[in-house]
Parts: sequence; C-alpha cells; structure tokens
Amino acid sequence: MSLNAATREHIRTYLLDQVTRYVQEGLAKVRHKPFHERLMPPLSLVPFSERSFSTRLGGWFQEMALAVASQYNAEAHTNYLVGGHIQPAASAHIAAILEAMDHGNPRRIPNRELDIVKC
Repeated sequence: MSLNAATREHIRTYLLDQVTRYVQEGLAKVRHKPFHERLMPPLSLVPFSERSFSTRLGGWFQEMALAVASQYNAEAHTNYLVGGHIQPAASAHIAAILEAMDHGNPRRIPNRELDIVKC
C-alpha cells in the first residue's frame, strides 16, 4: 500500500511546520554562553536535548499515523479506547502469533493474509 499524494503532502507539511516550530522555540530560549561560544562556536546555539526532541517525535508519529489511517479508513482516531470481548480461541491465536514474532526461531514476520483467519 502506498500513500497518495495528498497524504504525503499532509505529512510533509505537518513535519515541516512542527520541526520549524520546535527549532524556533528552542532558539528563543538561547542564552549566551561565552565559554561554549569560544570552545565550539557552531554548537553554541544548539539548545535542544535528545529527550525533548524524542518526546515531541512521539506526538509527531501519532499525527502521521492518523494521516495514513485516514487515507485507508472512513474513520480514524488517536488515543481511542476500544472495549469489548473476544473469543478465547481468537485470544490464543493472537498470543501464538505474538510469541512467534517475539521469540520464534526464526522470528515470525507479520503477514496480514496469514495472520487473519478467514471464517
């Protein structure tokens, strides 16, 4: 499955806007550090931490996943709790697939056609 042009453009625009905002917010917090400026001038203006970038990146991935899901589904949500019950046989089938993916030798690769049991 490939992304259509509208979804690709939405993701590109979204990421560009978010990264630009992130950089601008970081640069607004820059304090002059004379020692750092003398020691490594190119890095003296880098106010970002790996942790803050990783935190934001998680939110960006959610937004991109929503864009992709919206392309293929009539309705898509983030942070959406689904409740209900599944049959014990279905639960056992899912557990077996996950076990084979995590600990199989060789590890099982996800395959939609094989993973979904047709009724």
